[in-house]
Amino acid sequence: MEVTSLLKILSFLLLCFTAKHRPSLANAAPAAVLDSSGKELQKGVHYHIMPAIRDSGGGIGMAITHQSKRCPPDIIQKDLDGTSGIPLTFWPVNPNDTVVRLSSDLNIKFPGVTLCFQSTVWKLDSYDPFLGH
Repeated sequence: MEVTSLLKILSFLLLCFTAKHRPSLANAAPAAVLDSSGKELQKGVHYHIMPAIRDSGGGIGMAITHQSKRCPPDIIQKDLDGTSGIPLTFWPVNPNDTVVRLSSDLNIKFPGVTLCFQSTVWKLDSYDPFLGH
């Protein structure tokens, strides 16, 4: 009877010790986003966004889809299969990150200049919980 009780106590202490000293997953950095080659997405590098399913259109581009709203241009998917569209660069909000991570804040930069006098960067802005955006 004493041996069984001792084993239970030792098992409990071992469980407590390993749970206390195990590294927390909450503190670990999220995994990196991978490109179509399986490599980590690097900040500031040009990437073409393509559909995951072949023969379902091309990459993305900018276009004016409504004459009444010329600025900013809309982001569209190219109709022609295999066209790469325009390259984008990804910039993590955290300046220490050199790769883009899952579930992390980032800015997306479109290349070039538009006829609009607006930035070509999609970026985080303030969030209003009352309005939901």
